[in-house]
Amino acid sequence: MSDFMDDAAAYMSRGRRFLALSNAAVVDAWVEAYESSALAWRDQALLDALNDCYAELTLRAIPPPYHRVESATEILEATFQEELSKLSPQLREEIEEERRADFRAFLSRSQAQKN
Repeated sequence: MSDFMDDAAAYMSRGRRFLALSNAAVVDAWVEAYESSALAWRDQALLDALNDCYAELTLRAIPPPYHRVESATEILEATFQEELSKLSPQLREEIEEERRADFRAFLSRSQAQKN
């Protein structure tokens, strides 16, 4: 099972807290969760909210509005680079490779949304 399917199943088992919201409200909730988690990326509750919003959007076949969170993405990238610089070279390379793969997937989703 993919990570998304695992996350979606977990979200659904918790009761789909965003189910009653309109599509626009779920989009706005995702933007708020994304921006909040960019500023407090160690806060698990914020990350859970972001994942739940993403799951709800995906279940509704609504692409996340990545164009609305470009500055938050830049903050996340800078924070990640700062944290990465504190690690050993070997661990840094392992994480960097995972990050590159994740970022390529993010860009692919973002480009698909624009087209």
